[in-house]
Amino acid sequence: MKVKKLAQVICSLFLSFLILNAICFFYYNVPVHSESESGSTDYVWEKSKFYSKGTEGFAWGKTDANGFNNLTVENSISPEILIMGSSHTEAFNVAQNENYVYLLNELMSKSGMGWSSYNIGVSGHTITTCLSNFKNAVEEFKPGKYVVMEVSSTELTAEEINSLFDGTVNEIHSSANPIVIFLQKIPFVRCAYYQLDKMGIGAKNTNNNVPKPQAAKADVSVQQSTSDLLEEYKSALNLVLKETGSVAQKNGIKLMFLYNPDLKINKNGEVIPQTQSEKSEIFMSACRDNGIEFLNMYDAYAENYSKTCRLPHGFSNTAVGKGHLNKFGHELIANELYEFILKLEQQNVIEAKEEKWFFQALNF
Repeated sequence: MKVKKLAQVICSLFLSFLILNAICFFYYNVPVHSESESGSTDYVWEKSKFYSKGTEGFAWGKTDANGFNNLTVENSISPEILIMGSSHTEAFNVAQNENYVYLLNELMSKSGMGWSSYNIGVSGHTITTCLSNFKNAVEEFKPGKYVVMEVSSTELTAEEINSLFDGTVNEIHSSANPIVIFLQKIPFVRCAYYQLDKMGIGAKNTNNNVPKPQAAKADVSVQQSTSDLLEEYKSALNLVLKETGSVAQKNGIKLMFLYNPDLKINKNGEVIPQTQSEKSEIFMSACRDNGIEFLNMYDAYAENYSKTCRLPHGFSNTAVGKGHLNKFGHELIANELYEFILKLEQQNVIEAKEEKWFFQALNF
């Protein structure tokens, strides 16, 4: 009798475990990641693996043949536009046909440009991570026209700048332990780990951390800094972006920063105008000086909010206006990015014609 009862308990526990796994399979189920061999990103997800998330928004999909979040992979090598970035760009929180890289491809297809964009955005990648990986990403994917680097902050600390010079940027490592890898593949265990991570227990979970702008902290440091320190910061940042711009130029491409800030709303539901710290101004100036394009999404977010009352970040199951890009934010980025690139290309055509006319005049 005791054996029968024990068997019933075991069967009940096993059945409960299966039910929990079935629920977690759709609630929070992301692939296991491994370190990138090429260094174009710190890590890549399992290739051609199903994922689903209901913790922030609700979406599901399948990673591509390279372990990134692209619905199609035909143009993964030598796309016209390579897009780097954080979890906002990785876009595990929206449907695969709602993320801005897919929408950008759709716009370019409909316009007849025939260009393709490829998304290698990965959770946890900050501006320093992307800058550190930039050269390897260009060498691996060989973009033909642009590299777009999505960032949530334009302010770097002295430590971050030094790490870029020294090649000591903090990397996101993947576990090589077979037991840990096996446990990560069990949906219930993965979900339990996610909940513990959200409570601050355990290691940092790279798939759920939205890069936080450092503006408030940086403003304090700027106020306490002397003009000499700001000049040193400007010089160091210029050297970093000069080196990055040089890599882009040697490969015949243009680098563009896509600034994705939070839209700030006051208690009356009105948009708070964007203010730029001295460090942010220095960053944009350094971009101009080194031939790097800069697209700030704040005004587009504000204009859209005034018309539709829709915020670019946040979901129905999360805090309003906080967290990752929702489908409205992705759509805005796709439209603005498309228009921005179109204007750059039109300007290139005009400059090419003017240059041709100039040389013809000289020969005459």
